[in-house]
Amino acid sequence: MKALFFTSRYQSVIPRQWEGVSARISYGRPRWKLQYELAVVPSLVPTKQMVFGGISELEYRIDYREQLLDHGTRKIEREIEAVAQGRPVVLLCFCDMSRPNAFCHRRVFADWWKQQTGQDVREL
Repeated sequence: MKALFFTSRYQSVIPRQWEGVSARISYGRPRWKLQYELAVVPSLVPTKQMVFGGISELEYRIDYREQLLDHGTRKIEREIEAVAQGRPVVLLCFCDMSRPNAFCHRRVFADWWKQQTGQDVREL
């Protein structure tokens, strides 16, 4: 069975009310105490170079898409299914996507996943 998954940010109210699994896809984890357990999907975590390397948004997008291609949809889906254990999953990072022209790797992943599989990844 394919896992059902979404994206959001740690600061959203969604993870606190979520009946499924909350999973980290950020390079670091929140420094504040979370009100929920946090799994991790390693293939979706950007590299240290992407986060702290001072690269442009375009370079980040290219590097992250290459990372996704290297891991492939099957490996990513296996990792998500492993943390899901039959429940829906919300993939979390820090970025606030409510701002105009906001950029975040979680939406790069969502677009890439749609292109590769035809499956939408909704932002909660």
